[in-house]
Amino acid sequence: MRRPAPRWALLVGLLLLVANLACAARQLREAQDLFNEAARAENAQRAQVFSGGAALLDASAAASGYRLSLKLLDEELAGHEAKLREERLFGTALVLKALCLWRLDDLEDADLSGELSATLARIQKEQTANTLTLGTRDRVMVAALDGLRDHDRGLKATDLASAQANFESALQVTEGALTAQNPPPNHPVRIYLRLSQLATLRAWQAAVWQFMPNDSPARRELVQRIHGGCKEVGEQLEKPGRTDPELRRVVTFYRTAIGC
Repeated sequence: MRRPAPRWALLVGLLLLVANLACAARQLREAQDLFNEAARAENAQRAQVFSGGAALLDASAAASGYRLSLKLLDEELAGHEAKLREERLFGTALVLKALCLWRLDDLEDADLSGELSATLARIQKEQTANTLTLGTRDRVMVAALDGLRDHDRGLKATDLASAQANFESALQVTEGALTAQNPPPNHPVRIYLRLSQLATLRAWQAAVWQFMPNDSPARRELVQRIHGGCKEVGEQLEKPGRTDPELRRVVTFYRTAIGC
């Protein structure tokens, strides 16, 4: 059973990741718009968590938007690959497809993990062969997406060992993506992944409370580790938060919830 962690926060940056692309291909532009609408619907359902309300968990509207976006992307990739490559949009289409599959696999518990893994493998193969054009955001997201998937797996875990393994992996993979791809200090994708790390740390602590309900030295040690990670990530977000009140509010929410 899922714990009531604010999973929606992992979508905070996705609109920024895709909203500024100049898509010449009509269906790709429509797919992008549908993705944005779905992300807004998903965010709106959960945004009230930061205002003290309970999260609404009906994700049908968002899932429908992601499915429509995915359908258009599949049609565009199947029918106009050469044009997309010529306009240097093939990588954009593949990354957007991967994001749609990720959200659908999480929201609907759909059996899309295999297709998502295959899409990521295709992107990585093309990157290795230097046949794909990806911007900074897309490169970082491709490198980080397996970590975001681990976060989702951790939320579904039914024991502490599984939850902890997935949450630790999520933190390691997203940190590795930031290190390897090294986006600029205040780049939206860097801030986005730092927020995702706070969401993972909060979910990890919730798992500790759930599966270790009684106080013990082992539980205190785990909580101390989580608090240490929270402080580290929070410090990384202090500078961009000085000029962004909304970011400060989200970071404060997580740090208060975690207790760091």
